[in-house]
Amino acid sequence: MKRPFPIAVSGIGLAHCLSWDELLAGEALRVSRKTDTGELRTLLPGASLRRVPHFARMALLAAVRALRAAGKADSARTALALGTAYGSSEMNMDFMDSVLEHGPRLSSPTAFSHAVNNMGAGMISLLLDIRGPCLTISQFELSFAGALAAGRLLLQSGRADRVLVGAADETDARFAACCPQVAGQGIAQTEGAVFLCLDASRPADVAMDVEWGVAAADDALVLLSGGAQGPGRRNAPVYGHTPLAQALDCCIGISLLRAGATRRVRCSCADIAHKRQAHIVLRS
Repeated sequence: MKRPFPIAVSGIGLAHCLSWDELLAGEALRVSRKTDTGELRTLLPGASLRRVPHFARMALLAAVRALRAAGKADSARTALALGTAYGSSEMNMDFMDSVLEHGPRLSSPTAFSHAVNNMGAGMISLLLDIRGPCLTISQFELSFAGALAAGRLLLQSGRADRVLVGAADETDARFAACCPQVAGQGIAQTEGAVFLCLDASRPADVAMDVEWGVAAADDALVLLSGGAQGPGRRNAPVYGHTPLAQALDCCIGISLLRAGATRRVRCSCADIAHKRQAHIVLRS
């Protein structure tokens, strides 16, 4: 069996419509609420945020909070890997509305440019001066696991000394109306962003690995999201059907390890549509 790669998680940043205490308590979110990003105005120059939409503001706030917790580092040796399912839903719907109202030749170029999924990672890298590799992974529920796997590879290969790995998604009432099959799954659509700051230059406090496929039975505490089945806590109705579910499970797992509540946590997620599975395995 291969040994998991040891990583120092030097910072965790959250921007969510539920507080960290509510998430730890398993508070159920019955209705979708918008995430408050007002704190960004005190952390970044106001002019730099003038054209930044809500999706990127959430991702920025979570990234800034993770970096503030981690402390300063060489921006040239810092990388970024962001996982997202829906991307900027609001700007996607704005662009589609402009096409319907004015036709494709007069549709909004601003809405289009902000609608692409890698817009959030691009905004973070520009505004926070991150000059290492910058990646966006879009694999629906498994996007965070893909971003984490990419971030670990950047650290292992020596391409970066620090990697911001995160998940971000946004809700929009128009999106739910256009895609009733998503709402029909009975899973709350929530929004927010979460980032982990991973450092290779610090003493490791968590051994972390990403496994794909069917997980072998073990004595780990299991946290489930997406279409994952088995004994454990099913978080998808709380967090929403997005990469945020597995990302938040990972944060809770790290908190449990640091508190000494367990020595091993497996955060399992399955893609409901295709039954693909990803397992983030954490060890103290």
